[in-house]
Amino acid sequence: MKLESLDSIPLTTDPYPEDRFKIFIYKKKNEKELTMVRSINHLTKEKMANYNTDTIQSKGNLGMNLYNLSRMKELLKLKKINTKKDVNKINNELNDPKYLTFIEDYKKENKLFDPYASILTANLINAACLNLGYSPIGASFSMNIINSNKTTKEKKR
Repeated sequence: MKLESLDSIPLTTDPYPEDRFKIFIYKKKNEKELTMVRSINHLTKEKMANYNTDTIQSKGNLGMNLYNLSRMKELLKLKKINTKKDVNKINNELNDPKYLTFIEDYKKENKLFDPYASILTANLINAACLNLGYSPIGASFSMNIINSNKTTKEKKR
């Protein structure tokens, strides 16, 4: 997918820089899931138009997982993370050595800009949730609320 970023950059003298074009490369996992495996940023319009995407190889499926609406509806039907016990189950699952292997593979193969490891974190939590039968949708948010020091009343807001 070739894109032009038209978001203006606030407080700049160059709101539409020449290198505002991007290419995103997706891999189809199945009928309900895609994985963004590569992003190429800061291209000029000419470089984007002439970029030979046929030469890009991607051996793995590591990247940002995306679900279609029907898959998201399926995931919403799974049990939700509601208690500290649920959070502990997820955390214990994440201690399994298979996740360390996943992290190492991700570090080697990832071609996406992920300076805060947010894509990696989302993939790990999603995988752990699915392995345990929990819905990954909103899981990280729920875990953060449950682990917070706020009172029960504040958490319910």
